[in-house]
Amino acid sequence: MKRRTLLSGLLAAPALPLLSSTASAEDAFHVSQVDALDLPADYWRDKVSDAAWDVLFEEATERPGSSPLDKHYEPGTYLCAACYLPLFSSEHKFDSKTGWPSFTQPLEGHMGTRQDFALIWPRTEYHCGRCGGHQGHVFNDGPAPRGERWCNNGLALTFIPPASRCRPCEVTHEVPSPCPGPARPVAAGLGQRARHPRPAGHRDGGVFRRLLLVYRVRL
Repeated sequence: MKRRTLLSGLLAAPALPLLSSTASAEDAFHVSQVDALDLPADYWRDKVSDAAWDVLFEEATERPGSSPLDKHYEPGTYLCAACYLPLFSSEHKFDSKTGWPSFTQPLEGHMGTRQDFALIWPRTEYHCGRCGGHQGHVFNDGPAPRGERWCNNGLALTFIPPASRCRPCEVTHEVPSPCPGPARPVAAGLGQRARHPRPAGHRDGGVFRRLLLVYRVRL
């Protein structure tokens, strides 16, 4: 067991429910339905902050109350901070009064879970289904009707409002409608920038800009 993992777990201990209300793997077992990226953790070091990398790929835990996303309730979608896979909708966010952003459920098929014994007793850890980045733990002491509390690290998330210029794909579209994917090399092979299909009605000014550039050069 990593010392950092143990210390992070002890930090989160005040927010843990009694053992009888800890969700088991059978209670909240989720299998990701997205294609996983076969990339080492070190690949993401220069793509997220040091603190976010510790959470995502070392399973550290941020201090309660430290994330501005804890009390953020604007409409929108919460993405994985590493690969930008949409993970939660703001419709399912609630105030758990634990100091961490909490949700009643994730977006279907975008999360994976496993049993975690870092604090000796079993807990259900969950992670991004695409990059494998650790997000948090799920417990069965949440509000009705599902009774689930998906307790997340704010550092592991990125928030985008609806119908905004989507940071991952740089296209304006309704979120959480499926995002074409991250505008990062991982989406189209290392060393290449991803190219995404444009929504209906989208006008790409790339050709016009290139023609204008050629015209200016000839002048």
